[in-house]
Amino acid sequence: MGWLKRIGSIIHSRQSERNLYDELQHHIELKTQENIEAGMPPDEARYAALRSFGGVEQKKELCRDADRLRWVEDLIQDVRYGLRQLRRNPGFTAVAVLTLALGIGANTAIFSVLNALVLRPLPVYEPTRLVQFYTAYSPNGWAGITIPELQGIARHQSVFTGVFGQDYPNNSYVDVNGATWRINLGYVTGGYYSVLGVRPLFGRLITPEDVGISKGVPMPVAVLSYEFWKHRFAANRDVIGRNVSIGGQPFTVIGVTPRGFFGTQAGFSVDVTIPVTEKPGLATVAPRTLWVRYAIARLLPGVTVARARAQLETIWPAVRAAATHSKSSEAYGPPRPLLLRVLDFPPNGASYLRDRFAKPLYVIVAIAALILLISCVNLASMLFARGSAREHEMAVRAALGAGRWRLVRQMMTESLLLAVGGATLGSAFAYRGSALLVAFWEHIPFNPVTVLNVSPDMRVLGFAALITLAAAVLFGLGPAWHASSRPPAEAMQDAWRGSSRRFRRFGKVLITGQVALSIVLVTTGGLLVHSFAKLRTFDPGFQYRQVVFLQLEPRVGKDKINNETYCRTIISQLSGLPGVRSVALSQMLPGLGFGTATQRAAPSASSSDAGVQANPQIVSPGYFRTLHIPLLRGRDFSPEDNDHSTPVAIISESLAERLFPSGDAIENHIRFGTEPDQQNLTITGIVGDARIPDLQRPWPYIVYMPYFQKPVSTGWWTNVLMLVPYTSSGLFQAATAKVRSLGREYVLISGPADQLIDTGIADQRAMAYVAGFFLAVALLLAAVGVYGLIAYTVVQRTREIGIRIALGAPPGRMLTMMLAEAFWMVLAGSAIGLPCALASARLVKHVLFGLSPYDPATLSMVVSALVAVGVVAGYIPARRATKVDPMVALRHE
Repeated sequence: MGWLKRIGSIIHSRQSERNLYDELQHHIELKTQENIEAGMPPDEARYAALRSFGGVEQKKELCRDADRLRWVEDLIQDVRYGLRQLRRNPGFTAVAVLTLALGIGANTAIFSVLNALVLRPLPVYEPTRLVQFYTAYSPNGWAGITIPELQGIARHQSVFTGVFGQDYPNNSYVDVNGATWRINLGYVTGGYYSVLGVRPLFGRLITPEDVGISKGVPMPVAVLSYEFWKHRFAANRDVIGRNVSIGGQPFTVIGVTPRGFFGTQAGFSVDVTIPVTEKPGLATVAPRTLWVRYAIARLLPGVTVARARAQLETIWPAVRAAATHSKSSEAYGPPRPLLLRVLDFPPNGASYLRDRFAKPLYVIVAIAALILLISCVNLASMLFARGSAREHEMAVRAALGAGRWRLVRQMMTESLLLAVGGATLGSAFAYRGSALLVAFWEHIPFNPVTVLNVSPDMRVLGFAALITLAAAVLFGLGPAWHASSRPPAEAMQDAWRGSSRRFRRFGKVLITGQVALSIVLVTTGGLLVHSFAKLRTFDPGFQYRQVVFLQLEPRVGKDKINNETYCRTIISQLSGLPGVRSVALSQMLPGLGFGTATQRAAPSASSSDAGVQANPQIVSPGYFRTLHIPLLRGRDFSPEDNDHSTPVAIISESLAERLFPSGDAIENHIRFGTEPDQQNLTITGIVGDARIPDLQRPWPYIVYMPYFQKPVSTGWWTNVLMLVPYTSSGLFQAATAKVRSLGREYVLISGPADQLIDTGIADQRAMAYVAGFFLAVALLLAAVGVYGLIAYTVVQRTREIGIRIALGAPPGRMLTMMLAEAFWMVLAGSAIGLPCALASARLVKHVLFGLSPYDPATLSMVVSALVAVGVVAGYIPARRATKVDPMVALRHE
C-alpha cells in the first residue's frame, strides 16, 4: 500500500517537500555532530558536513528522480502551469478551443451517426449467426417468399434452430380511446422473436399460435415497442389486454418489447408488430397466397452459410412443388421457375437508410476529417506564433537546466489541455449535430420515422479520445519541438530583435498548407453544392410543380385488386373537384427512387438474349397529360385498354430508337420481362424520355403498361396524381372526403409532388447542406489563419516598421508590403492545393449530378473566394502597420 501513501504525498506536495528537506537536514546535522566530536569547531564542522554531503537541491532532485511516481508529480505541475498560461491568454485560448471544438465536434457527430447506422450490431442474440433467404426469377432479382414455401422449408430443413418471415414495415394508424397516432407497423410470422432471442419487457410476444386467420383466433394480437409504449401509453403496465384499432381493425395488446430493440431494420423502429396474416385489408385473401419480403433463420452451431445454402437448394424443388397455391399460381398464372437465394444477414441489420445514405455519409466523413486537419494546421500556426513569443521564456528555462524533453513535455501538456477543452465543447456540438442529421431524415417524406441511437458508446468514446489525442500531437508537437530547439543565447537575442526569421518562414509554410487544404475542402464542398443546385433546377422530363399526389390504403375487409370499376370511379370523382384539370393512377409515384428494378425489353421477333434493360411503369389513361410528358407519336392509353383487350404498351423515345432504329415502333410488338401476358405487347405510342424511377440516374428506357390491364401488379395501395393550378388545404380535404365516401380506402399520405422530388434527392440535399456548412467553416479558418499570422508579424516587426517609416517609407508602401505577403501565401497555397483538389474531386464523381469533377466555374469560384478571403483577412493588420508611430516603435521591445 506504499504507492497509495505516495499518491497521497503527491497531493500534499508542500508537506512532502518539507519532509524531504527535514530528512536531508537531519543527515547533515548527524554529520556535523560527528565532526564536532572529532574535535572540529561547530562552524567548521557544519561546513565540512555540507561539503561531504553535496548540494542539498541536487540531492533533492536525485531523491525525486528515484521515485517511480515522479512523472505523476511532474504531470500535475505541468497541468497547473499550463492552465495558468492559458488563463493568462484568454483570447488565444478561446479561439483555439473553438477551432478544435468545430473539428472534433464535427468528426464525432458524423462518426456517431455512422456508428449507429453502419457499425453498431443489431440488439439481438448473436446476430452473426443469422441468414436470410428469398425467391427470385433471376440471379439479381427478388420475388419474396410465400407462407406455404416458408412453412415447407421450416419443416424439411435441419440446419437452422428456427425460421421466421418478415414483410417490410409501412405507415399505418392506431386508434386508442379516440386518439389517433401514426405508426410504423411491422408484419412477422410466429418465430420472429424466438429466433432473434428477444424476451418481452413484460407480457408476452407473438408466437406461431397467433399467426393464421384461418385458425379461429378470437382477436388479432399486437406487440408494442418500448418507446411507443413509453410515449403513447405513459409507460402504464395496464396496457396488456387493452384493445386498440390498427387501420380500422381491432387488435389486443399482449406485450412490450425490451428497451433498445427496434427490429431488424437499422434506422427504423417498428412501433407496433402484428402477425403477417392479420395485415389490415387482407380479410378476403387466403393465407396460402400471402407472402413476405424475406425469411430469416438462425444457423445451428457449427453450420456454415454454404452448408445451409446447399441443403435449401436441395429441398427447394420439392417445397416449391408442394406449395401449389402460391402467389405465382393464383396471381400470375402457371408457376414459373424460381430460384432460392440464401445470403448472410448483415450483423448490423438491413437498412434502407444505409443503402441510400452510406456513400454520402462516407463523403461527409472525409470532409469532416479534412476540417479537423485544417483546424490543426491553423492552431499549429497560432502555437508557432505563440512559441516565438515565448522563446525568451524557453531560453531562460533551458539556461537554468531544463532539458529539451522537459520543455517539449510542458508545451505538449498545454496542447493536450487545449485539445481536451476543444473535445469537451465539441461533444456538445457533436450531440446537437448528430441530432440534426437524424432529424433531417425524420422529415424526408415517405420515410418511416427514423430512430437512430446516436448516444455515445465505447466505440464513439474511443473515437473521440483518439482524435483528441491525434489533434494534440498534430498541432502541438511541431511548435513544441521548434520552440525548444534553439540555443538559449540565440533565442534571447531574437527576443530583443523581434520576430525570428525561422518563425516567419515556418508560419508562411503553415498558412500555405492551410490554404492548400482549404482549396481541397472548398472545391469538394463547392462541387456538391453546385451539383445539388443543378439537380434542383433540372428538367426531369415531367412536370411536378402543379401536381399533387394521394396515396390510398384499403380499409379493413376491402380488397381493390382486380376492381377496375372502383379505380375508374376514383378518377371520375376526383376529376370533378374544383380546379382539377386531370387525374391519373400509377403503380409508383415519380421521382422517389423506388421501383427502379428493370426487365429485359426486346422486339418479339428477336432472339431470346436480345434487347435492353428497361423500367416498367403501370399507369392509367391521363398519366402523360397530368405530368406533361409529351406524346410524340401514336395514341395514349384509353379506358378500353383493360384485361379483356389486347396487351399494349407505350415506350419512351430513347427505347424506341434503341429497339427500332428504322423508326417503325408504332404497331410493332415487344416482349418485356418474363410474365406470360407481356411477351407480345403492341406498341400504341411513343412518349418523351422522363426520369420517372429516379431523378439521379441516367435517362432510363421505360415501358409503360395500362393500369387496368395489370390490376394485380399495381399493389395494395392506390397512387393518385392530380394536375391542379394551385395547391390548397381545401383541395386535400375535399379529395379525402371523396375517397372516404367511396368506403373502400382512406388517404394515407397526401401533398404536393415537390415532396416526391425532395425525397428523391434527399441524399444530395444532405451532402449539399453539410458541405456548404463545412465550406463556410473552411473559409473562416483560412481567414483566421491569414489574419493571425499577419497580425502577429505586424506586432513582432513593430520596431522594423517604425525604422522604415522614420527613414521615409510611405504608409502605402507598408500596406502594400503586408498585403503582398498575404496574397503570395494564398496564391502559393492555391497552386499547391488545386492539383490535390482535382484529384480529390474524382472521389466524389459518383455522387455528382450533371457536373464534371473538373467544373471550371466551380474551380475558378473557389480560388477567387480564397484569394479574396486571404487579402481581406490580411488587410486589417496590414492597415494597422501604417498607423505605427515611429517614436513608439523605436522604444518597442
